Amino acid sequence: RIEGFIGPLVKEYVIRHVNESREDGANFFIFEINSYGGDGIIGLQLAEAIKDLNDVKTIAYVPEKAISAAAFIALGCDEIIMHPDAQLGDCGAMIEDADGKFQYVPEKTLSIISSSLESLAKANGYPPTLARAMVEKDLVVKEVRDKKTGHVMFLSDAEIAQHDADSLEVRRVIKDKDRFLTVDGTTAVSLDLAKEAVDNLDGLKALYGLENKDIQVVAPNWVDTLIVVLN
Repeated sequence: RIEGFIGPLVKEYVIRHVNESREDGANFFIFEINSYGGDGIIGLQLAEAIKDLNDVKTIAYVPEKAISAAAFIALGCDEIIMHPDAQLGDCGAMIEDADGKFQYVPEKTLSIISSSLESLAKANGYPPTLARAMVEKDLVVKEVRDKKTGHVMFLSDAEIAQHDADSLEVRRVIKDKDRFLTVDGTTAVSLDLAKEAVDNLDGLKALYGLENKDIQVVAPNWVDTLIVVLN
């Protein structure tokens, strides 16, 4: 369970418990995420760590919100399951400065984060341009259909310009300028960002054929706090 501020404590406890569980033979992980985010760099590092897990299935379950750095973590998982009204996105990346205050990352850092998030989305089968739209406020994204194949894509104006103008049908604008992409569970499913929308944990368990005995809930404890202090 990933809750509250996304910082060193969350990163340490998730990695530690995943490693311990894998040593015990676990190969299926559900990350219940309910957070407004935190440190964008740490969120991205944790997302990459989850993506790089071998021979395991990873699910992000978002009952209420996965905002900012928390959305990064969700995109690091193989599949995302959300409550219909839950929120995903709004990833104006922020980092903590030397005075302990949070500021939006500079343009150069934002470019690196956007590129990393795009690669993360591609690796896990999410629309990469929509992932970029969560961190790039001025990126315009449109839903387009290939007239020949019928394939639907989500592309920026620059990406559309790379195609033959007559080959694509622009169907609608998904995100305009001056905002970070944020979607609810129902919309996330329609945009291929989420696999399914469920009303509660019972719906999630039914989706994957799980019973209560199959699930062990883990949350941060004093050991995780001690690890952060000692590190």
